Amino acid sequence: MARLSANLEFLWLDLPLLKRIAAAAQVGFRAVELHWPYDTPAIVAKRETKRNSASLWFDEALAVRQ
Repeated sequence: MARLSANLEFLWLDLPLLKRIAAAAQVGFRAVELHWPYDTPAIVAKRETKRNSASLWFDEALAVRQ
């Protein structure tokens, strides 16, 4: 089975970032990918992914450690 993440730089652009995380989880993605999350503090994005039972993948330079 393929393991895919939802790249939120391209998906659900009509929604704010935290709602895009929820939208990805609602359609079955278990991981989301962010490259430019500058509008939202990283810890807030991480908290939202955890709340939606998803993993958060940042660009390496922006990695958030647990």
